[in-house]
Amino acid sequence: MSGKSSLDASLIPADWVGQPGDPRGQRPRQVPAPVPVPVPVPPISAVITKAEFDSKYYQIKSGLVLVLNNKEFLVEGEELGDRTGTDIDASTISQRFSEIGFEYELETDLTKSATLEWFERVKRQLIKKPVDCFALVILSHGTENGVYATDHFMRTEDIVETFNATNCPPLRFKPKIVIIQSCRGTTLSRGINVGLLDPNQADTIADTTEYHQWLMGLPATVTIRLPNEADFLFAYAAVPGM
Repeated sequence: MSGKSSLDASLIPADWVGQPGDPRGQRPRQVPAPVPVPVPVPPISAVITKAEFDSKYYQIKSGLVLVLNNKEFLVEGEELGDRTGTDIDASTISQRFSEIGFEYELETDLTKSATLEWFERVKRQLIKKPVDCFALVILSHGTENGVYATDHFMRTEDIVETFNATNCPPLRFKPKIVIIQSCRGTTLSRGINVGLLDPNQADTIADTTEYHQWLMGLPATVTIRLPNEADFLFAYAAVPGM
């Protein structure tokens, strides 16, 4: 047998190359990883009658409103004071929606995780017991882009996305109302100082002279500040970032 050995080149993979001076011989060629091709997401199919689509009105016979009432906070890096008086707003809102036939769920001082768990539970509930209209009322501290749970910030777009047509099928083609009672920035609202009218005296029979005499005799504490934004209905055509 000869002391020389032979090498069958057909056994060498095509992606191997020799490295000069390397006693180990050939090393694998670096092949770039394939770039993943995004898979298009097919559109969701849903069914709605032409009569419903063409109708100018929603058929609302039932409704559900969620009222989140956050008043005490412990958010790292933020100094958020207690929201004194928010219980009155929460009670009034729940009562008003109840008067127009809505069922309501009221939760107070929820963490971010507890809030999201609540939303998910309600979504499962809507599968078994659908409604014609859904409303979400959040009473909390906030910024231009979202609101605060008791422990963390929540973006408005994430909250809205939770109940959109893709993520909450029971609410497809249903009106969804989101009311957020919070600041959307740090600028204080300007306004004008006005005196309070006697709520027991109708405007049509009010005597101007008597009114001014009554107003001049009132203590200063009766004067209130009317925000410049009063008497406006603010509607946003798109969520932030869209």
